[in-house]
Amino acid sequence: MLPDTNRLKRWSAIILLLLCHAVPAQTYKFRQLGLDKGLCHHSVYAVEQDKYGFVWFATGIGLCRYDGFQFESPANTPGNNATTIFKDADKNL
Repeated sequence: MLPDTNRLKRWSAIILLLLCHAVPAQTYKFRQLGLDKGLCHHSVYAVEQDKYGFVWFATGIGLCRYDGFQFESPANTPGNNATTIFKDADKNL
């Protein structure tokens, strides 16, 4: 005697729905970083994380470094436009 395929499909669907409901979705937290948080310029052209965990922003007046708490702008002068950030094989910027 063969099992009822409709009944098997229904039970399979119910089990799958219960399993999908039991798996929690991953949540992401986003933090908006802008001029009010210390970003050195409103135009950001590239973003890259270095091997030490710092996040670097290429902006309209140069580079800005973010450590997770505050921004630093090393040696930014007017006309120092940075548009790209490159990493070498050793992950140096």
